[in-house]
Amino acid sequence: MANRYWVGGTGDWNATAGSKWSTTSGGAGGSAAPTAADDVYIDLGSGSVTVTVPASTTVVCRSLNFVDGTGGAFTGTFVMAATTSIITIGDGTAGAGNNALKIASGMTWTNTAVGTINFISTSATQQTITTSGKTMPSMVINGVGSSYVLGDALTQVITGVSTVFILQAGTFDTANYTCTFLVFNTTGAAAKTLTLGSSLLNIYRNATAMDFSGTLPTITANT
Repeated sequence: MANRYWVGGTGDWNATAGSKWSTTSGGAGGSAAPTAADDVYIDLGSGSVTVTVPASTTVVCRSLNFVDGTGGAFTGTFVMAATTSIITIGDGTAGAGNNALKIASGMTWTNTAVGTINFISTSATQQTITTSGKTMPSMVINGVGSSYVLGDALTQVITGVSTVFILQAGTFDTANYTCTFLVFNTTGAAAKTLTLGSSLLNIYRNATAMDFSGTLPTITANT
């Protein structure tokens, strides 16, 4: 496993090494593109640029961080360009600092069309998802034996598109934060646990808004 820092200026995140990736913040490019075992940083050293996950593209990493280890936060724009834009996060170990996704508050997150973030780690270590108030695309929790917890309130796109939050495997803990979904589903045969604390779940679809199918989840309702 290794760290990969974006130094490619405004451009598309893809599997081309070129000059896009470095092993240090703001360092020289030419490093290999991230693999599922690498922690990715798009941070202050990346510059105030626009990084895009293009259509029909799946990118991978162990964790995705928009703040580096010393607190230098990304100030640019991150774009998911299409419904076929997919970010797959996780491997068999926890991400750096036990973070799966850490978005910077001062950056811009843009869903041109709603893609999907897949959290697939199989590590039992609890990993944090922090969205810093950004409106998020579809999300899937699908790591057998995994454990994910929110670091702040979660809001997904609820108008104009078919956004969904799916718990397929592992544990998802809302950590008492308010969540705003269009659709919330659980599917698949794997064991899954939903821990709610004192969270308020707002679910906005006017058809099938919540659907538990497959192996039913264990729900820790708390309050």
